[in-house]
Amino acid sequence: MLYRHFPKIANRTASILSIDLSMGAEETELSHIAQFCATWGLSLVATGSSADLALRARKKLSSSKAQTALLLEFPGSTPEELKGFISATMPQHQDILLVRITDAQVFDSLQSQGTLTLLEDMQRQGLVGEVGFYIPEELTGDTALLTQILDGSPIWSCWSTPFNYLSKSMTEAFILTEAAAIPLIARDPFAGGVLANPPAEIHQLFYEAPVPRRRDEWALRAIWERQEVLTIAIAPMDEMSMTRSAILAEAGRPNSLPSSELSVISRAATLLRERKT
Repeated sequence: MLYRHFPKIANRTASILSIDLSMGAEETELSHIAQFCATWGLSLVATGSSADLALRARKKLSSSKAQTALLLEFPGSTPEELKGFISATMPQHQDILLVRITDAQVFDSLQSQGTLTLLEDMQRQGLVGEVGFYIPEELTGDTALLTQILDGSPIWSCWSTPFNYLSKSMTEAFILTEAAAIPLIARDPFAGGVLANPPAEIHQLFYEAPVPRRRDEWALRAIWERQEVLTIAIAPMDEMSMTRSAILAEAGRPNSLPSSELSVISRAATLLRERKT
């Protein structure tokens, strides 16, 4: 498994493949996922905003000897909600807390009510580890809001949003976050399943590419190509699919695809967008 560094944090790395449990998981699945993380060296598991899921996942990960941190997602905006979330999830020093910012009003509330200030104090006291933020994909083009978020607190060490090769241009977002030295945790790399089973003309395009690759490999490699990406968080799948993703991660290096293959990805994205219109 390859790992990438947090630019602002000395000696902190993350495996370039992570597991996203934010849709929930059964107890038997948690046991299997914990063992999978231990076997392949996955360092991050996202549990969303569910305190129950976070606690169950931490227990299973600990019992499997997996050196894996949790990615927690705080969905509130007030100091009281933050205190309740921290009390319920009991974050460890290696865990990452994402503050969910769904619009400008949420961020204004986080600032005006002193929630971000409280979060800074909690971090200084060792009550939380690293802190980042999550924004939905439709906000990645709002550079004014993104600048406001980045300038609004010094505690950000990463950010997260859905990202795949169908995503609209994130050039400006990447420039802003790269300047702030915070990498991206990419979610939903298969665009809700669209890229896991694209239509026949996309299969043909991939088959005729200079280097033929499976559809899932194109989807993942297109994201790992970006040096701004820290890790891709995939939803739990069947064992064969998850193992294949872990194997593909061994080749997930930034700036490694030639222009001919980048052109294939661009053409596939165009074809899929045209089908949706």
